[in-house]
Amino acid sequence: TSRSWRVDHQVLRKDRAVFYLNGLVTGDHQFEYLARVRAAGQATAPAAKAEAMYHPETIGLTGSRVLVTEPLHD
Repeated sequence: TSRSWRVDHQVLRKDRAVFYLNGLVTGDHQFEYLARVRAAGQATAPAAKAEAMYHPETIGLTGSRVLVTEPLHD
């Protein structure tokens, strides 16, 4: 995983997080962000998609992920 990049702009919404970079070198990259859990149970984080704005043939996709949260215990 390469960390030789920085996020130039981000938009955080209820249903998605969008990150914009002006440039990115070839290779594997990992983007992380925190999501707020509002209730115990199971939810599905949708697949992520990364696409170069001016080169749509450059694309990256992930799989979706199941998240399970447990209720708080005293």
